[in-house]
Formats: sequence, C-alpha cells, structure tokens
Amino acid sequence: MARWQEQEGARRQAEEAAYHAAKEKACGRHRPHRPKIKPVRQGRATMWTEFWTIHGWEEGYEGTVPELVEELVGSERGGLAIWASDEIGHACVTVESYRRQPPLEIKGWDEVVQVGYDSPGGALTLSDGNGKSLTGLTAAGPGAYRVRVHLRGRRLVYQVPDPPDGAVELLIMVFPGEQKKPVVYR
Repeated sequence: MARWQEQEGARRQAEEAAYHAAKEKACGRHRPHRPKIKPVRQGRATMWTEFWTIHGWEEGYEGTVPELVEELVGSERGGLAIWASDEIGHACVTVESYRRQPPLEIKGWDEVVQVGYDSPGGALTLSDGNGKSLTGLTAAGPGAYRVRVHLRGRRLVYQVPDPPDGAVELLIMVFPGEQKKPVVYR
C-alpha cells in the first residue's frame, strides 16, 4: 500500500508539472513587449490565481485587498490588486518599472486603466497563488507612483467555458507620479 501511495503521489506531481509546463509554454508563445522607452526593469511570468486577482504587497501591508477600478486594477497604500482570470486560472504577465512616465500604448489592448499607488517602502512585489513573484516594481524607491495595467483576453475568458491557454495577457507599467485619480483609457 505504501508503495502504491508513493507511486500515485509521483504520478500526480508529474501530471501537475506537465499541466503547469503547458501553461508556461502558451505564455512563452506571446511576443515580448517592446517598450517605447527603456524600462529600469522588465520581467515576465505565468501567474496563477484561485480568486480572480493577483496581488502586489509591500512588507507589512500583506492582505490588503483594494477595490478594483473597472474590474481591472485597484490600489491602497502598500497594496495592489489586478484581475487575472475568471475565478481560477492563469495570466501571461509582463511587468515594467520606469523612473519616468512611459508613452501611452493602447493599440492592441482591450482595456487600459491607470491608478495611483503609494509605496511606503519602495519594494512592491507582485505575487500569485503558487508562490511566484515579480519584484523591483517601484524603481524610484518609496513615494507616489502610477500603475498602468493593459489587458487583453477577458472577453474570451467569459465567452468560452475552457478558453485556450495564454488567453489572458497583462502588461503592467509602474512609474513615479503624484496623481491619485484613476484614469480609464480604454
């Protein structure tokens, strides 16, 4: 019995690893974003959620769950939330941090929303439900920022019971900015 349980556990681990590898491969097929100005940092990841959103927190602000603007992005001091899937799923995420405001890019994106973000420690980290994280989002240290989130694929997720892998793409740009009021571009 013990040997069967061990074999079953190994089989399940291999099955889960293959599942995640397929999702990673689907996200890898998307062309990398080519920013119009050079970011300080750029990162890509396949991020997972079981409750619609991925979160960004700074130390001491974990658990903050801001309300979303246009059901896409929300922020509070030290906390950020970004819609990523329909309840359970994954999103192909690109993050870019800048020291100045990047040019607005709306072509090819279904939704673009920008919010203010107050960084108490200058160390915002975006994390998913599987422990994956993207760090270094607040390049100018503590202070006021703008977070611009670009999304494509949400309509497909809601229209099809089993959307194709890699259907949801997010581009998240973080840059210094004093304005607190959200702006909906698209």
